[in-house]
Amino acid sequence: MKYKIAMFIILLPVFATAQEKISSPAAIDRLARQVLDSAMNSTLGIDSSNDEVNMKEYNQFKNLFDSSAKLVDNFNIYYQFGRGGKAGHYRTDTTAKPFDMYAHDVALQVKSIAIDSLRISDSDIKDPGAMSYTVRRKVAVQKARQYVMGVAKDYADSVSKSRHIFFDPRGDSVLMVNNFTDILENSSTTVYRFDFTESLKVYMKYDANRNTCKITRIENAAWADKIIAVADKDNDAVLELKQEDIRNDAAGDFTANGRPDYDLDGVPDSADHCPKIYGSKDNFGCPSRYFVTSKQFDGFVGLQMNSAKINLPELNQFGYVDRNGKDAMDVMQSKKGAIRNPGQAAGIYAGVNFAYYFGRKRKNGISVGAIYSKFSASYQLTEPVVYTFKSFDGADDYRRQITINSLKEDITYNIFNFPLLYNLRWHIEGKKYKANNGKGKTIMSIKAGPSLMLFRNTSDYNAVIDFGGIYQVDPNVSGSNKITYSDFLDAASSYNVFITSQGINNQNTNPGAVNVFQQLSKSYDFASNKNYRDKKKNLTRTAFAINATFDVEKEITYKFAVKAGAHFVYAPLPEQKEKYKPIDKTTDEYNSIFNSSAKRVYSAFGITIGFVYNF
Repeated sequence: MKYKIAMFIILLPVFATAQEKISSPAAIDRLARQVLDSAMNSTLGIDSSNDEVNMKEYNQFKNLFDSSAKLVDNFNIYYQFGRGGKAGHYRTDTTAKPFDMYAHDVALQVKSIAIDSLRISDSDIKDPGAMSYTVRRKVAVQKARQYVMGVAKDYADSVSKSRHIFFDPRGDSVLMVNNFTDILENSSTTVYRFDFTESLKVYMKYDANRNTCKITRIENAAWADKIIAVADKDNDAVLELKQEDIRNDAAGDFTANGRPDYDLDGVPDSADHCPKIYGSKDNFGCPSRYFVTSKQFDGFVGLQMNSAKINLPELNQFGYVDRNGKDAMDVMQSKKGAIRNPGQAAGIYAGVNFAYYFGRKRKNGISVGAIYSKFSASYQLTEPVVYTFKSFDGADDYRRQITINSLKEDITYNIFNFPLLYNLRWHIEGKKYKANNGKGKTIMSIKAGPSLMLFRNTSDYNAVIDFGGIYQVDPNVSGSNKITYSDFLDAASSYNVFITSQGINNQNTNPGAVNVFQQLSKSYDFASNKNYRDKKKNLTRTAFAINATFDVEKEITYKFAVKAGAHFVYAPLPEQKEKYKPIDKTTDEYNSIFNSSAKRVYSAFGITIGFVYNF
């Protein structure tokens, strides 16, 4: 090894070569210049081909120096890393060393020395005992990485501490430094070549007794030119021949083969989805629990079970008013009736979502979506309804009575749902996931939040309705038979006149209500068992809903996944401000019970399959 050889040759005795005695200044100058030329052009016997020192050449170099000589060591080149991932610098420790130490370090660390363009620019030879020469030369030096970078672990630790790298609670900064250290140690024999030009001031003394010139000291006459690492133009200490992309001029890191890698996790910043968080190569530079994308688009289809319950309104919830705009309902002479709601109705379900996830882990997010669902439900009266209210026939006030004898209404629901949801997702890291190097993750997610729902429905109804009236004769005016109206109707009074289908038919079915109504003037607007049907009645309503979704995703690639899930939506439909009137005149269109002012609830749950695209 060079170290042992260097120690051996340093301890060799110095033998002065006998020379002819000289005394003239010119002769002394010539002798000094010969010594200077030999010293400045010497390679110290270093042979890069066999890692050994040529002892003969080394001894010749050693004999040129005084035993107490001190030398500046411009070969002591080391790398000063740049903080925050920026390019560093190659520097020289110019502290003067005793000759033995200088020779030891050079013999141990330097693999090759080449000297070129040596010239003497200045000299001072007035005093032969303290002569000086200023020398300028070009130098090429080769050193192994271990002597340029220093102790691998110390270097790795210093670089990591100079950067603001974040760690997941499960992460380990020690592991990062150890991995970095292994990379440096595994490439410790990599050789750097440095080129630079230096100006040296060499001090010498002439020994008249021995007729010799010896070098007593070497100092820097001026700062050396910028030290250039021949194969490291970007000054990142990673030789371009080792870089994966030698065209990249940006300062890089050992952990990514010369490409920038701020968090030292082995994933170049250009491909690192968590560039300042120490992560895993298997998860694109993010910790295994983190997600590598912040935006997500997904689409889905599925089967949904719907419950759309409709209630008949209470008798005080109708919109019938008298000529003065006051509530006209006579609840004592009315009947609410009853309706049979369908159970769960199956339907289709499809939609899309766009989500944005925030935070370092990208687990929490907000999404907006558009969802369409469709199903049909059938509603049927099980008890007739009777609506009795104050009305005017053009001459007199009377009680108008509308009886819905039967009703079957099929409603096709077209629902557009626009949710705004909070999202939470997480990985499931089982044994299969770890055995597969992090590929094909299983992801679970939940979503919850409000939405705006738009109902665009179509009603197909079949109703049979009676229109009649109840008149009161004033009993206080004998013989006048004057028609009057009082808020209270005594159903047993003989002064009541029931011009209704039931009233007429109870007296005599011949001629019966139908025949009687046909003979009345149109101002009465009465009818018996009139049928109303319409297959294209459009219904519109808006509501706010609460949504919840649970999905399981399976990654195909880190950007694309398939998913399956379940969802639930609940929408209470409050009373409407506008009062409900099913029908008034016989010429009116029937008003669907969907438009009733009664409270009702829509709910649905279902299963879906779909795809997920992350970006």
